[in-house]
Formats: sequence, structure tokens, C-alpha cells
Amino acid sequence: MTDLKKHFKPKRITVAERFRFNTAQQLPGQSILEYVTHLKKLVTYCEFTGDHLQQSLHDRFICGLCSEAIQKKLLSNTYNFQQAVDIALAEEAAANDVKDISGQSGAPLHYTKQKGHVSGKAERGDKKPTKQKCERCGLSIHSQDDCWHKASQCFSCGKKGHLKSQHFLIDTKSTPTIKIPVVLEDREIEMELDMGAAVSVVSHADYHKYCKHLPLTVAKRKLNAYTGTPLKVMGEIMVKVRYNEQECKLLMVVVKAGTHAPLLFGRSWLQAIQLDWPAIFSQGQYSVQADVVDELKTKYADIFKQELGTVKGIKAALHIKENVKPVLCKVPFALRPAVESELARMLSEGIIVPVDFSEWVTLLRHGLRLKEDKCAFLQPSVTYYGLHISKQDVRLTEERIKALHKSPQPHNVAELRSFLGLVAALSSFILNFSEITHPLNELLGNKPWKWSKACEISFLNLKEAVTSDTVLIHYDPAKKLDLVVDASQYGLGAVIMHTCPDGKRRPIAYASRSLNKHEKGYNQIDKEALAIISGLKRFPFTKNIWAQTCYSSASSTPFTKMGTYSGSI
Repeated sequence: MTDLKKHFKPKRITVAERFRFNTAQQLPGQSILEYVTHLKKLVTYCEFTGDHLQQSLHDRFICGLCSEAIQKKLLSNTYNFQQAVDIALAEEAAANDVKDISGQSGAPLHYTKQKGHVSGKAERGDKKPTKQKCERCGLSIHSQDDCWHKASQCFSCGKKGHLKSQHFLIDTKSTPTIKIPVVLEDREIEMELDMGAAVSVVSHADYHKYCKHLPLTVAKRKLNAYTGTPLKVMGEIMVKVRYNEQECKLLMVVVKAGTHAPLLFGRSWLQAIQLDWPAIFSQGQYSVQADVVDELKTKYADIFKQELGTVKGIKAALHIKENVKPVLCKVPFALRPAVESELARMLSEGIIVPVDFSEWVTLLRHGLRLKEDKCAFLQPSVTYYGLHISKQDVRLTEERIKALHKSPQPHNVAELRSFLGLVAALSSFILNFSEITHPLNELLGNKPWKWSKACEISFLNLKEAVTSDTVLIHYDPAKKLDLVVDASQYGLGAVIMHTCPDGKRRPIAYASRSLNKHEKGYNQIDKEALAIISGLKRFPFTKNIWAQTCYSSASSTPFTKMGTYSGSI
């Protein structure tokens, strides 16, 4: 950003700026006021300070004047810069008046343009010729199209194409004044919005018209017009202002104006009053007509095409931190149809392109291998880690079931941990696993070993819970999904199920967890609500198809409690 600023706005050289200032001359056709404004613009970058600034302006102003008569008058006495400007303005106005008076007594000349030149042929009885001033700089020596200030930037509005001296004179039709309807001291009036005015201003005449009952206080501030001419400040008043439903007392400055001046709504009021900008720009002369919008849509039809646009001629670069590890995101089964559909749409519109393999997730890239004699292809079923997996379901092998049933009763903490590790691997097949194992879990930790009757019941129930009839079916995104939860004094349980064509609900997987010390203090309704949240976290694919999932509990009340827990969806 710093380099761009240096490129587009290079630092100005003081010596060069002073040279431009010290060689400035009043151009033919340029008024005194325009000449003064030009000098003030040039002196801005000369770094003159204090009395030196005023003296430099004074000397350059007199030396650069076109009129020798005005120069002689200013050199005949000692004047400061502002006095010299005032005298020059008076002399210029008097000279213009003389021209107007002398022009009425004789027959004016008629000028005609021929091939870019002006003919000096005079015809009596025609109108006096007039020269059109350039709206960009105010001079009359060239046309607006030939003005060398076409690319100049206005120091008032920031736009290009005109000087600051012409800011309020150009294109008045396309940039109308913005009127703000307000109630000022219980009288409805319209004020002119002026973003260039730091304060709100009222003329002395309008002060007597609307607010003469308000006392004037001494104003310590100084104000200048946009041309740099000082304004005569009469004082300040605090006025009651109402706009829509807003009402407040605000400061307004009273100035003496030679001609009628509108009431200005300045920036200071914008801090206290929120204007209704949509209403201001949606009606009257500020509104955008429908035919203009249609014209723009027709002119730029390519931009408004329905299909997706693409950026051309620009190549994006992705900057990735060194040694960063890629993350493989798994897509839940329930979301795969939607994801595949979206990928197909993006592929058809040219947003993405297919690749043969991913450099980040291919097996060969990481040096992994598969042992062929341990692989089975196109098999109706496989046995893996004590599970018999077929197309229809998943069930425990007989060997795994027998191993559990033949497990001896634990006699110490080490044997108990071994037994719990064996049954924990089967927890997906056991309903309310955490509740059943609670008495056994109580023996863990730094506690005296005591095998109680409750421990014996828990041990036997775990063996009986796993039989050859324990079968889990595969998840099918096309079938209705049910999540059934429950909560006990010690734990939470959940089971995810499908409703099969025969009308029976068959389990896909079981899940459970123990309650911590804090959660054990919940009332039963809160525990059941917590069980719903726990089930959603344990089976994340249910969270992705919320609308298709049925949640069951002992009552409907837990559903209203779900939002009170962190981690709820």
C-alpha cells in the first residue's frame, strides 16, 4: 500500500512548487477571484508560514496582475494581502460596469465563427457577443473540451474534471441541491445539505425571520466561504430542531450575507440527527427512474447474464504455510447425494475440473502398502476383528461371543480393566452400556476392592447382553432414521435405528456415556435433554439430516431444554 501511495501520489518538491507559485500570472479572461483562488492553491505546497505566507501571496498577487491600472493603484500605497484583493475586486467590478454602460450607447458587434476563427465583421442592430466561460476552470479563452483541467482533481469534492473554484458552478442540473425538511423552532422549513460546511449556518436576514426570539451569543470561530473569502460572523444561537421523530437543540452560526443565502445543514448536525437517506434519494429529482435502470441493463447485458461469470487474465496464487499437514474431510453418508449434485453443477459450469488423484491423500505418496494375501475382493461377506460384515448387516462372530461368555470374574483392578476393555469394543452392540457398567466403573481408581452384589449383576448382564441374535444393520440414507435416547441416574444412552420394510425398527449402532459429577446433579428432564444432544454428537450424520430424524425420549419436554446446553445444534 505504501508503494502504491508513493507511485500515485509522489512527494512534492518544495523548490519546484515555489517556482510555480512565483511565476504564476493572471491569465487573459481570468477574473480576480479566480486568480486569487489559483494562487492559494499553489501556495499550499510551498511551505510558507506566518507572515511570510501573507507577504508572499501579497507580492505574487500584485506582480501577476494583467491590469497595469490596478497594479499602479496597489503600488501607490501600502496594503496587506486581503486589502489588495478587495481593492482589485472593486476596480474589476467598476471596469465591468463601465463596459456594460458604454456597450448600451452604441450598436454592438456581431461575431460569427468560421472554421475555428472569429470574424471581426460588424453588423449594426445585432446583439452584443458573449463568450462562454469554461465550466472546468472558469476561463473564457477556450472551450470545455479543450480545457487542460479535464484531468485535474477538485480539492472540494475530490472528483476529476474541474477546479475547486468551479465546484459549485458546474453541472447544476445533474447534481441538484439536497433539501432537508426540518422543523426549526416550530416552523417547517427546508435546509440545504452542505457536506462542505463544518457547521450549520443561517443568514442574518433569516435569523430575524425565524429565530429572532433566540439570543445571540458571541462566536469565537472564524468561517470562510468555499472561495476562501472570510464570512462576517454575527454570533451563535441554540435552536430547537425536529426531524422525523428526532428532536434536539443544536448550535447554528449566524452570518451576514449581502445576498440571499440558503439555510445550510452542516456536518455538525449529522452527528446528532440521523437522516433518512433512502427517503431522500428515492423521490423527486434524486430518484432513479425505471427506464434508466432498464437502459443500463440493456447496455451492459453481458454483465447481467444468468450464468456464472469467470475472471479472465488473472492467476490466483495460494500461499500455504510450510510443513502444514492436510486434513481429509469425510462427507457423511446422508450428505453424499447433495455433495455429489453440487460437484456435478460446479463441474458443468467450469468452476472446478476433475483430477485423476489427489497429491495429498494418495496411498503411494505416503509410502503405504497393502498385503495381497490379506486382501479379499468381491466377497459376499468378510470377517474382521471379531465382526462378521455382510451386505445385509454386521454381527459378532461366535468366537467373540464365546470369549466374552467365558471371561472369569475379576479379582482386582487390573483384571477388571482387562474385562472392561473387552466389552468396550462391543459397546456398539450393547444398549445402555454406561448404565450397566456403572457399578464396575466405581471400583476403578484409588478405592478399596469390594466386589458387591451390584458388581456381580453388572458382570452377568454384560455377558447376557451380547448374544448371536445381536445384529446391527447398515446405514441407508434412503430410509427413515430414528434416534432413541434415554437417561438414568448414572449415564446416557442412545440408539440409531432404521424402520425396515416389515415395519420393525432395527438398530444401526448403540452409544452411551457416563454422567460427570456436575451432570449427575441435573433433574431428570435436563438429563433427557442432554441425552438428545449426546446422541447427536455421537452420531454426527443425524445432525446433517435434522428434518428427517425422529428423536424419542420419555417425554416431549426435553426438546425445549436443548438450547440451554453448550454444543447443542
